[in-house]
This record gives sequence, structure tokens and C-alpha cells, in this order.
Amino acid sequence: MVVNKSVTIASTGGPSVTTVGVGFQIAANSVTIKGFKITPGVVSGNALTAVYLNTGLTNITVSFNEIDGSSISGTTRGIETIYNGSYPNGISFDHNKIHDATTGIYTNPHSGNPFVIKYNEIYNTVAGIGGLTGADVQFNKFYDNSEAVGADSSYSASTATLKNNEFLGDMVKNYSSGTTIVAENNWWGDFNPSDQVSGNVDYSPYAGGPFIGFINGQDSWVNGFADLEDFERSIVVVGNPDLLPGGATYHTLKMGVQLDGPTTSNTFMGGKVGMNMTVTMGQGPAQ
Repeated sequence: MVVNKSVTIASTGGPSVTTVGVGFQIAANSVTIKGFKITPGVVSGNALTAVYLNTGLTNITVSFNEIDGSSISGTTRGIETIYNGSYPNGISFDHNKIHDATTGIYTNPHSGNPFVIKYNEIYNTVAGIGGLTGADVQFNKFYDNSEAVGADSSYSASTATLKNNEFLGDMVKNYSSGTTIVAENNWWGDFNPSDQVSGNVDYSPYAGGPFIGFINGQDSWVNGFADLEDFERSIVVVGNPDLLPGGATYHTLKMGVQLDGPTTSNTFMGGKVGMNMTVTMGQGPAQ
């Protein structure tokens, strides 16, 4: 499907009920693709691609989609850009689930401002992100991939950010001996990232835990982490608990607090955790 005009194409029902089986080829500025299950179908070289971006584009958003290559044989890619293409500004791939493809996102060498690649879940691929270059890669989760991220001589630390991601057992590979991939402040699933890198990869300091568990389901402080600032800005309220009169039952209020990892400083680290709690309970009719 060729998209050759500025438009937002969105599913009202989401990926679970709306499938596009031919892929999208984006050929116009200011295009948003949102909320679909997309099967690779656009021919790009020797691959079938779910979302393919022509060169020269600005303000492209691909978000909240599921890209599924499980039913396609051969080389498949989730999102791909043109080799040596020009993308001046505003390219964002966020909140997508990409799986069962040869390459989840193929950035390819390109000119322009870095792509924004955030909050995606990428799994069951040969390479989650291939040819990493010119991209701000943060808050993504990688697992069950042959490699999470691969980079070669086109990589430059000045135009690529790789931090605050979760590499749950997956590798980050540097195929070039002439540069160093900066992969600091990521969570590697354990406290020994050395067995998850290949080539010259700078992984230290690394995070001390996953970047998940927002208080009240949101990151009120907008720092990408769950921390006590979220308690201050978003008070936990439990209304109308299920108190059953005379039922000989009891209910336990559980509260969990996840602080930032030891390598991600905040104002609470090293201090004591304290809070005020008000519990109002109503008793049912006497039995």
C-alpha cells in the first residue's frame, strides 16, 4: 500500500482486530500509521517489509502497531529506510511490537536528525535493530533475538543514542573495529553484561534493574523511571474496596515501590523512604 499524501491512518480497534497484509510504503511527508497489525508486504531489495520509508521524508510516525512476520518466509523487515536516504526531521517509531522478522528496524546509513526509536518491544528476530546509525534508541525491550542491536562502520556515537533499554539476554554486536558502540545505562537482565556484547562495546555503567513499574501506571515525573517523585505527583487512591459484611474475609493493601537502579541517581538515593498513609474503612451492617 503506497501512502502518497499527508494523512493519519489509524485503526479504531487496534492491532488485535485490524490487520494490513500488504505493508505500507510511505511516500509523503506528515504521515502517521497507528494501531494496526501489519504483515510485511512491500518489496525492498530482497526483503519484504511492513513499513518502508522513501527518501526525503519529514514528520513520519509509526506507533502502537504490531508488526508480525511469522507467516512470511524469506527475508523480512519490520521497518526500513532507504540506504543513504535523507530524512531531515521528525521520524519516530514508538510503542510498536515487532516480532518474527529477519530485522525488526533497519535504520541504514542516512542523513538528517536522528530517528526516535522508543518504547518498542522487539523479539524473535535475527537483529532487533540492524545497522544502527542516526537514531535515539531508548526505553525499548529486546528479548529472544539473535542480537538486539548490530552496528558497523556507519555507526557514530555523535548521532546514535543507545541507553535505558532492556536487553534480556540478547547481544549488542559491533561489526566494526574502528569505533566503539556506547551502550551505557542499559539493563542487561543481570549484573554481568560482558557475555552479551561482541566487539568494542562500552556497556559500563549499566543499570541495576529494569525500567518498568510506573506508579499508578504512569510516569508522572516524565523521567522514564518509577521513583518516589511519582508518589509525590500522583497520589495512590483506592476507592470502594470490596469489603464484604459478615463474610469472615479480610483484604490486604499491598504497596510496592521501585526505585531507580543504583547507576541512575535521583534525589532519594541514600536516604530513607517515608510516607504518610491515610486509610478510611467503612463497616458494613451488623450481622
